[in-house]
Amino acid sequence: MDKKYYIVLFSNRKKRRVLFKTNVIQNAQKKYKEFLKKEKPLFHQVYRNKVKVRYEIALVTNLSMEYPELFSKDEFGRSTKAEFTSGEFSFIELDNFYMEEKIYDHSSESFIYFDELYKKVVRGQEFKQVFTLNTKLFLQKDETIIGFSLKNIEDCQRLFTVLRKECINNGFGNIMFVQDFSTAQRKDLYGLLQKNGFPKESLYKHYSY
Repeated sequence: MDKKYYIVLFSNRKKRRVLFKTNVIQNAQKKYKEFLKKEKPLFHQVYRNKVKVRYEIALVTNLSMEYPELFSKDEFGRSTKAEFTSGEFSFIELDNFYMEEKIYDHSSESFIYFDELYKKVVRGQEFKQVFTLNTKLFLQKDETIIGFSLKNIEDCQRLFTVLRKECINNGFGNIMFVQDFSTAQRKDLYGLLQKNGFPKESLYKHYSY
């Protein structure tokens, strides 16, 4: 390896990518602290490739030196020792890390992040409503309906909850939030959304990977 110190991103304890590398420990520690100071995204990634994902960031070295053993806890509170399967690297620091989740915007046919979605929802003084249906969240202003897709129903409900909380905390009283919770309501929504150009098969999806 061409450097002595590396900052590495892990997902489910597997190396994802190297974020930074240097030969100077002080530079590595400074950069590591900068990564940790980043604010946790309001809507972070929970699923990747159909399974729940847990991200960690680590400062590691390929120098042959002894460092204190490091442990991390999973979602069930179980401690796991941080170690490489080979002896090439050693952990110096290890912390949880959060990646921002992407949201598919059907109106622009592109992926966006929560901040952009939030701006679309709160923009304008007219009355509007936000509602969900399976893996999709919808924003309705008058007769216009904009759709956003998530990976699964759990992510969609989580986005709905985060968005509602942010709007309430920031005093937006012109937005009504309606969750899909009854068969009769869903039946009406399927008809409304198909009339507005959303394909029937996409509305019934319970996951989208």
